[in-house]
Amino acid sequence: SVSSIESQAFTTCTSLKEFIVSPDSPYFMAQDGILYSADGSILNCYPSGKVQTGFVIPETVTMVYDWAFEGNPYLETIDVPKSVSYQFCSFGHCQSLKEIRVSEENADFCSIDGVFYSKDGKTLIYYPAGRTETEFEIPQQVEAMEFNAFLQNRNLVSVTVPEGVSELKVFVFKEAEKLQELHLPSTITAIDPVAFWNIQTTPTIYTPSNSVTESYCEENGFPCVVDTE
Repeated sequence: SVSSIESQAFTTCTSLKEFIVSPDSPYFMAQDGILYSADGSILNCYPSGKVQTGFVIPETVTMVYDWAFEGNPYLETIDVPKSVSYQFCSFGHCQSLKEIRVSEENADFCSIDGVFYSKDGKTLIYYPAGRTETEFEIPQQVEAMEFNAFLQNRNLVSVTVPEGVSELKVFVFKEAEKLQELHLPSTITAIDPVAFWNIQTTPTIYTPSNSVTESYCEENGFPCVVDTE
């Protein structure tokens, strides 16, 4: 009889290993313990306690539900097929996730060195939290970073944002654990009040002369180094 299950309904259920769905359900099905819509087109929830290091999303899936993989501590790789056309913050709080691999035939998303982007490479959607690099220079073609793009990143010490990016969105560096340096471009016009929500450090922000960035640093207690050249 259950017809709707909201996103994050089972968040932090880290002992949950499988879903079991009545065969009479017209709304949902379970495959290998994972919860899907009855027709298999929506991946609703991947159990947080499911113990495997890699997962290939089935070709039937066109939508990965919001926060579908949230909190799984075991997954290191996720493969996204050509069929997936929608996701929103699907991989958040996956602490071991090192690589998101996207089919080259996917029309909406791509992967560059395991990092998740829009197909044209202009939007950085998600940098996997478990990657081991300590420094990251965002590719020059990137013009935007999505909500939660660096959510709970565990290892990055330095991030460089390219010219052309105009905004730091909601929670973009939320809960980052080790970030010490953030290099911002001259093109920044807006920094959301909660861009650095619950960050574990206070990074020094390096910037060309920019009134928005300088004001934000002053008002929020971030050390700021201004390049006047």
